[in-house]
Amino acid sequence: MAEWLRIDDAGITVQIAIPEGLQTAAWLIGLTCGLALVLKLIEVWNRRQPSPRRLWRGLTGSVQRNYVTPLILFGIIALGWSVAAYLWQIPLLIGAMLARLKLQMAGTDTSGIRDIAYTFAALAGMLAILATIPFQLVRVWINERTARTQEANLTTSLINTAVEGLGAEKTVSRIGRPVTFSMGGAPDRTEIEWRGQELPDPPEAGWHRRSGDWQTFDATQPNLEVRIGAIYTLERIARTDPAEHIRVMDILCAYVRENAPARDAMPHEPGEWPEYPEGMTQDHAVRRSAELRERAERLRAWVASLPPPRTDVQAVLEVIGRRDPERIGREEAAETRSGAEGYRLNLRQSNLRRYDLSHLDFRRADLVEARMEGADLWQARMEGADLREARMEGAYLSGARMEGADLREARMEGADLWQARMEGAYLRGARMEGANLWQARMEGADLREARMEGADLWQARMEGAYLRGARMEGANLWQARMEGADLRGARMEGANLSGARMEGADLWQARMEGADLRGADLRNSKWAGASIRASPAHFADLRGAQDVTQAQLDQFIGNAGTLLPEGNAPDTGEPYHVWSCWETPPEGFDDLVRYLYLSNPFVSESELRAEFLCRQDNPARKLENGLPVSAPYPPGHPLAEGEN
Repeated sequence: MAEWLRIDDAGITVQIAIPEGLQTAAWLIGLTCGLALVLKLIEVWNRRQPSPRRLWRGLTGSVQRNYVTPLILFGIIALGWSVAAYLWQIPLLIGAMLARLKLQMAGTDTSGIRDIAYTFAALAGMLAILATIPFQLVRVWINERTARTQEANLTTSLINTAVEGLGAEKTVSRIGRPVTFSMGGAPDRTEIEWRGQELPDPPEAGWHRRSGDWQTFDATQPNLEVRIGAIYTLERIARTDPAEHIRVMDILCAYVRENAPARDAMPHEPGEWPEYPEGMTQDHAVRRSAELRERAERLRAWVASLPPPRTDVQAVLEVIGRRDPERIGREEAAETRSGAEGYRLNLRQSNLRRYDLSHLDFRRADLVEARMEGADLWQARMEGADLREARMEGAYLSGARMEGADLREARMEGADLWQARMEGAYLRGARMEGANLWQARMEGADLREARMEGADLWQARMEGAYLRGARMEGANLWQARMEGADLRGARMEGANLSGARMEGADLWQARMEGADLRGADLRNSKWAGASIRASPAHFADLRGAQDVTQAQLDQFIGNAGTLLPEGNAPDTGEPYHVWSCWETPPEGFDDLVRYLYLSNPFVSESELRAEFLCRQDNPARKLENGLPVSAPYPPGHPLAEGEN
């Protein structure tokens, strides 16, 4: 650093040099200003872009909320650097200049005195500025605290105003008349008949109708315009103030629970799923199929007759369901009651029938005992949601994401679950009778005691699933994937298992009477106690099957493509074999043919009979196709196409 004060023969020359560290300070200040400019540009960009395209999510908001602390730190560092660099010398320089000033006053040259005076004034000004810096920093901190308090008060006021708007009502006048229904021995019943909406007569005979005069009635009803405005105000508050997000969600969820409670839902008109007897015959299975089709039609008609959803509740559900990933992350990280993992949307026991919830996000939501019959849940996000005992009969759940969800004892009769994702979900005791589960993903799901009678599970993925005690009588499991599945005690009477992949599946005491096993891959499956009767198994692969007996195989018929375990059967001591056809129709054969025809009308009943029954030109043949599991498929075998 150059000298501050230099005295030579010509007089006194005051020289103020630029400290060496001042360039570094200027560079740091410029960098700070540049960073602030970049953050501002990012903020402007975020305002103009949808949520998924935002840059550095939350960074600018964090800077805006916490800029005072870095500013004070920067000021303290700058002040300390200035004192350490050169400000500590200022008092010494002032003392030296005063001493020199006394010497100069003794002479006649006044130019030196003027220079010293200018320098003294500059240094005194710098000291004054330095003295005010701590007070300015404190003032900035106080102003920031005041501004935050005002913002919090404003937010609270906006929330209170919005909550008041959620309860807005209006009085409307309608023209109606009292109508009294009376019958001897029964109390009178009076209802209001509105003009243009005639009351129907009671279904019971013997009631007498007595109508009063038309008059004006004042009725109070929700002011939907004000309520919807309040809903969107709360959404804006949750977006602009992340700290208020969970409080706003609590308010909106409470609004749904109070204005659409499950207790007000109409009774489920189709009634409970009919129970069928144990070990029913194929004739019962055929009649059941007809009954189930009729029941499905009744269910669709009942769903269409449900009242339309309320506009305000629909708006709330859309606001809740379009939360961005940042807000959802806040919910997962929130501190809640002891034992709870993060925050959950509380929509339990809500009436969401026929509401449009498609593409909305309800991850980890609490939907216990919610009524969602006929709801549109296409591609809805419900991963990890609690859906215990939820009612979703006739709902549209195509492409819905429910991985890891708790669906124990949920009711999804007749629901459309095409390509639904339920990997690892808890579906114990769930009811999915007659549901469409085409290409549904349920790998590793807990489906113990689940009810899927008559369900369509074409190409469903259930590898490693727990299906112990599941009910799948008459279900379509064509090309379903159940490798390694636990099917102990499962009921699959009359099920279509053609082309199913069941390598390593445990079929202990499974009921498979009349099941269609043509083209099924059953390698290394476990057959202890499995019940088989009159099952076609053409092109089925039973190589490596464990605990299978010849008595079980005698219930099959197959062809040259039916692959059997190598070795001898334990109950006969002879090589495993199947017969090519039945010499006499087995029990329920006619019903079996009829059922298979209904499952696949492209093959006529006469063709099925010709394929299954022996004839003079097609006598019974013992087929011994025992092969090791490691052997390749014979040329032209249908399962060779899917061999890895």
